[in-house]
Amino acid sequence: LTNIVLETLNDRITPTVHLEALELIASHRAAGRDVIIVSASGSEIVHPVAELLGATDAIATELEVFNGKYTGAITFYAYGENKAIAIREYANKHGYDLSQCFAYSDSMTDLPMLEVVGKPVAVNSDPALRSIASERSWPVLTFEKPVALRRPILDNPEQRRHRLCRRHTAQRRPTSRHPSGCRHLVVIAGP
Repeated sequence: LTNIVLETLNDRITPTVHLEALELIASHRAAGRDVIIVSASGSEIVHPVAELLGATDAIATELEVFNGKYTGAITFYAYGENKAIAIREYANKHGYDLSQCFAYSDSMTDLPMLEVVGKPVAVNSDPALRSIASERSWPVLTFEKPVALRRPILDNPEQRRHRLCRRHTAQRRPTSRHPSGCRHLVVIAGP
């Protein structure tokens, strides 16, 4: 399934993202921060998109595979409180201080995730999240410039297998460090 997603993203679908999001990711990366995409979508889709966006890693819904075939069962559903749990576990495993971490989201369903970091931000948020962000004096961003991503995700199938066919992202240790020596994490939530 991952290979199908990669081929489709490379050859048939031109993903669209807001220019402001790309600039935000680039600025965090330039500052030495790891960028983790967190999404309720399946990992087979989220990992290639995260790679395309230049993210360090991704946390996503995991589907059960038995004898090389999908069973239809979900082993981890990255939604609501589960996103917060996954971020806490990821931070503990990789040495992040969540009070120094950023999180961005557009949905009230991500409130638990936003509450576990020290720097929550609402982006193109639904009315409920916008209201809470206002009450809590969280920054609220509006992204308005959609752009198409046209570069290939990866150059060849061997490179794809090596970099993207990870079954559980928490096993991978991000390598970047903030110039201060502290480890910082940026979490970007997706649908």
